[in-house]
Amino acid sequence: MFNPLGFAFENYDAVGKYRATDQGKPVNAADSYTLDGQLKSFTNGVELSKLLADAKETHACYVRNLMTYLHGRELDATEEATVDYYARRSRAGMALHDLELALVTSEAFLNRLP
Repeated sequence: MFNPLGFAFENYDAVGKYRATDQGKPVNAADSYTLDGQLKSFTNGVELSKLLADAKETHACYVRNLMTYLHGRELDATEEATVDYYARRSRAGMALHDLELALVTSEAFLNRLP
């Protein structure tokens, strides 16, 4: 698939204006995507955004990438438990500021490998 998630945002033109038609034809922004091992259907970008916000793998991806950036290196397998822990906290509603603060004051960050 060339752009599987991008179709969800077809209701918006190049400058972000909502549209129901494109070149006189109705816009179909519905599709499905596998999240957390299950095929999830959506009809537009708003529904997709809600599915992504609730998906475990979205939070794990964000935490993993943030930790990679903060540590200045790729994470190793031993750090997956830390990713999982903070991803679960993020998904449960931990504020972004609190997540970032927790990561930079964690034992894993303060005693990180070079």
